[in-house]
Amino acid sequence: MKRLWRRVLRNAIGVLCIAIGIVGGFIPVLQGWMFILAGLLLIDWPGRRWLLAKMRRTKTFHRAEDWLHRKFGFRFDDDEPG
Repeated sequence: MKRLWRRVLRNAIGVLCIAIGIVGGFIPVLQGWMFILAGLLLIDWPGRRWLLAKMRRTKTFHRAEDWLHRKFGFRFDDDEPG
């Protein structure tokens, strides 16, 4: 049950990030593409694994994910089996 709530919360935060990203596309102060990308990495959708594989090829993403894991114990694919 805890896993279900965690997944629901993660999807809700992802949708919120995408909404902020869309608004950020019209407001010059916000970087909309960053929020959209974060939202796509958080929500469950069929292309998520492909996007994660592409993103993990970059040093910047790898360092950011390692920092998130050290600081908060979070990985982008921690709820997937395997």
